Amino acid sequence: MIGFLKTKLATKISLIYISLGLLTLIAINLVWFLPSLEEIKQNAALMQLEIAKRGAKEIEAFLFYKIEGLNRLTYFLGNQENKKLVLENFLRKDQAFFEISLINYFGQEEEKASQFQIFSTGDLLNQSESEYFKKAIKGETYIGDVLFSENAEPFLIVSFPIYSSQKQITGVLAGKLNLRETWQVVSELKLGQVSRAYLVDQNGKLIADPDPSLVLKNISTINLPIVKKVISEKKIVDGLGSESSYLNQQNQKVLGVAVPLESVPWAIIMERPEAEAYSQVNKKFAVFIFLLVLGGVCLILVGQWLGYYVTEPLRKLSQGAKIIGSGNLNYKLNIKTGDETEQLASAFNEMTDQLKDSHFFLEKKVEERTEELKEQRDQLVEGAKKLIQRDQDLNELRGKEQSALAEAKEARIRAEESRIATLNILEDIDEARQAQEMEKNKVQGVIRSLTDGLILLDRENAIDLFNPQAEKMINERKENVVGKKLDQLDSVFFKKISEIFHAKKGILNKEEIVLGDIVQGKVIEISSAQVLGALGEDMGQILVLHDVTREKAVERTKSEFASIAAHQLRTPLSAIKWSLRLILDKDLGTISSEQEEILEKGYESNERMIRLVNDLLNLARIEEGRFIYKVSSISLVELTEQLIGTSQPLMDKKKMKFAFNKPSFPCFINVDREKIALVIQNLIENAINYSPIGSLVTISIGCDKMGITFSIKDQGIGIPKNQQARIFTKFYRGNNALRMETEGSGLGLFICKNIIEAHGGRIWFESEEGKGASFYFMLPKTAEAAEMENQTTPSSLLKSSKSVR
Repeated sequence: MIGFLKTKLATKISLIYISLGLLTLIAINLVWFLPSLEEIKQNAALMQLEIAKRGAKEIEAFLFYKIEGLNRLTYFLGNQENKKLVLENFLRKDQAFFEISLINYFGQEEEKASQFQIFSTGDLLNQSESEYFKKAIKGETYIGDVLFSENAEPFLIVSFPIYSSQKQITGVLAGKLNLRETWQVVSELKLGQVSRAYLVDQNGKLIADPDPSLVLKNISTINLPIVKKVISEKKIVDGLGSESSYLNQQNQKVLGVAVPLESVPWAIIMERPEAEAYSQVNKKFAVFIFLLVLGGVCLILVGQWLGYYVTEPLRKLSQGAKIIGSGNLNYKLNIKTGDETEQLASAFNEMTDQLKDSHFFLEKKVEERTEELKEQRDQLVEGAKKLIQRDQDLNELRGKEQSALAEAKEARIRAEESRIATLNILEDIDEARQAQEMEKNKVQGVIRSLTDGLILLDRENAIDLFNPQAEKMINERKENVVGKKLDQLDSVFFKKISEIFHAKKGILNKEEIVLGDIVQGKVIEISSAQVLGALGEDMGQILVLHDVTREKAVERTKSEFASIAAHQLRTPLSAIKWSLRLILDKDLGTISSEQEEILEKGYESNERMIRLVNDLLNLARIEEGRFIYKVSSISLVELTEQLIGTSQPLMDKKKMKFAFNKPSFPCFINVDREKIALVIQNLIENAINYSPIGSLVTISIGCDKMGITFSIKDQGIGIPKNQQARIFTKFYRGNNALRMETEGSGLGLFICKNIIEAHGGRIWFESEEGKGASFYFMLPKTAEAAEMENQTTPSSLLKSSKSVR
């Protein structure tokens, strides 16, 4: 606004004229433009609504025809003997029904026919509790909600009562009506280039759509405003309300109309992009803009001319005023417009003449006044000199007075500082005492509020501190235990701690104690730490008690779930494997190369799933403690040679070689053959999978009186040093392994470790990132294995032999 006020007058006049003209022009154009916009929107909505109504009638006709056809079938079943033949003939004639059931008066299925299945007597069920039977047996026609088959295709259950010749209800006829034909109806409802019509049920689920894949995905449209309105109010949505303009599920701004069906609680929705529906609006808008631009150009030209015509005389007046103001009182304005501007110029000329006369008299007055002011100035200078001298004398006296006051003030301040210093010393002593008391209370409060139990033992293993949480965990009163030694207490908890102390020389590192039943009882995890004094002397130790009962229960539940899930998955995966194998072996007929390639990929994926399920089953057995149960005496060398032969195709695929260093005698050991084979197989597969093409894998077996040592060395990616501590944990895989081989469960080495330890052995490895890895395990010999080895091995055979593949 301030900028406009500072604008030149010509520009102001032009802007005001142009603004008023544009507002008038816009108002005139809006008179015809706005009604035409409304008319276009109404016409677009009306066209969509008519097409949607037509679709609704076609779907109503389809349902009526199919349902009435099934109803007519009840007239033929009243006294018909071969009722199953009637049902099968009906299914052959009417492909829309894919299953029909004939139910007696008591709800038991008597006959059942299907286009996809063959039913035996054992497949006939009792439907007395089903909704469609209860409705129909009362004499009502039942049309159920839309359901979806295993293939995600929508269908309806329809049932009718069956009357005898005496008009009595003798049973119920129920049929499953496939709604695929409605897909064709909605796909034919078109308007413009990219319109879309679809059918939804009372829950907003998609029944029919031009894109059948959307129906098969079981998509819900209940969140769309138009669907909510037509389902809740059961009224036509005509496309003119706010709910008709929305973003559809493809994130496109559309104009929608909806028509509810009369016989069923469904609705058909017709959508069309607003850009296409309102395309006529753009043409009208172009005309509107053209008229505004043309009118605006004309207004700008006329406004500029008007501003110049009005302001040119004023510009001359302004220029003359500046010349006169600069002192040229002889200048005369010459403006001939015949209006008020010319009168103003004449007034300026008269004013100039009067200023010339006034200027002469003013100069004389100024000279006289100047002389008077010079005399007054001289008098004032003399008075000022006297005042300055007196002020200097006063300042000297004031300085002496302030010096004396400063000395007195300094003495008073020193006395006050001494008094304050004494008070501060007393306050510091009191604050130190209060801080010590507060720190003591704080420590006691922290100990009381700990969620874990806390027991403090002195150097003689007597209890000094026993917090409330420890009282709750082991159900002991503080008064009964504080001051007593561990071996003086009779409770089960303290007896177990005392036993662990004696067994582990007073060091507890996350020991678990079970109070009560091993399944339902409480599990307490105990850890200890030494307490040192200010000078490092031994003050005793502190025991931390943590209740892990819930964690143990969760672990058991997790293991049970993994076991159940794996058992449930293994059977169907095995069935899929043999089905794919039959097809790939062409036992069921020839297949194309493309089909064979796809089936081979599916077979490999199924094999990976089977391996994962087996790993999960092994994990569950390990956690349940029932993993090793078939122990027998075997030759580890022979077993390793068999597994190398099994892995040879994978080695050949990567052009790798095996070097097997083995003893010259059989080397027997008592183990579970299947589980040890699983360990060796896992180690061999890891060496192959994480080694480069053309590299060497070396396997060695050493055998002595104490036991057998197995090692496998590769030239692969190795294990990073910062990840080696976690390599035998569940579900863990190194970062470099994930980058090289994305497949894998992370259970292989965990299972290997548990198998070896269950046999009383140990497993370890040596590795450096980028330079390969060597895995080892050692199994102790039993007396039986040593005796069998002595029977089959000459004492002179102690050297090892070497074979390379």
